[in-house]
Amino acid sequence: MPFLVPAIGFSAMTFIVMEIFERYEGLPQIFVNFKQSNWLYFIVVLLLMPFNWLVESLKWGKLVDIFQVLTLKEKYLSTLYGVSASILTPNRIGDYGGRLRFIRKGNRLMGIYATIIASFYQTIVTLFFGTLGLLYYIFRFEDIKFSEAFYAALVLFIIGYFLLLVRMKSIIRWILRFKFVNNYSDSFSWFLDVESNKVRQVLGLAILRYGIFLLQVLFIFNFFVIGIPVLDLLSGIAILYLFTTIIPSGFVTDLIIRGAAGLLIFNTIVKDEGVILWSITLIWMINLAIPAFFGGILYVVSPINKKSN
Repeated sequence: MPFLVPAIGFSAMTFIVMEIFERYEGLPQIFVNFKQSNWLYFIVVLLLMPFNWLVESLKWGKLVDIFQVLTLKEKYLSTLYGVSASILTPNRIGDYGGRLRFIRKGNRLMGIYATIIASFYQTIVTLFFGTLGLLYYIFRFEDIKFSEAFYAALVLFIIGYFLLLVRMKSIIRWILRFKFVNNYSDSFSWFLDVESNKVRQVLGLAILRYGIFLLQVLFIFNFFVIGIPVLDLLSGIAILYLFTTIIPSGFVTDLIIRGAAGLLIFNTIVKDEGVILWSITLIWMINLAIPAFFGGILYVVSPINKKSN
């Protein structure tokens, strides 16, 4: 299943871009009357941003604590360093290196494993709820029709993602029983030795962080327009995160892809294209650009921890 994600992502990206330019003959004009906006929602979105990254640092830190004890400050700073490094690299691969600032040299491979596992759980949570949102969205808007095979595939994906979330270690052990993957058993040994209670904590924090994402986008849309049906908007947000997870992107293309996908997804929920584009742009700036900016500054000005060398 994982090897299908890049192919699906490229196909989705191509479809979205072609659909937007065919529908609008380019990107629509961005215009919003900020004087009528509800600034309380915007303030709440801003306040949720540091909490969002705190939850991420705790999730990653749960795994790091297995092989090296870090303070909460070090975990939080490491997460910000990762954001700063990731935003300048394709598919945010720089996140893996950025988080190693306080990890001792002998533990850095384990640090990368911890980042991979934390990221993988977040991705599966996003895919699970995103597919649920897509199923709701299709049934909610009757003008969208697909074959029965498509609906069956969505249900199978939902079941598969759910099993990965709650039984990932058991599934990996079962797969490793086959001879053709037995040579990769050493690569999974560290994760398989992690206590089940610790894995459940990581999963819980991944779900909590996803909930924060949903609240932020929900509030930013309400910052512009009050009265949008909540379930419709939540399904659209879930699909947006689903698309942005499976579509490869970099710093330059990330916001473009988000905006194009947002126009395609939300045009049946929010009639004002300017509201859609501004909402997505502000969320991108608040959740990625601003933390990356501060993470870069803190990385430069903070002293190198000698214990990590």
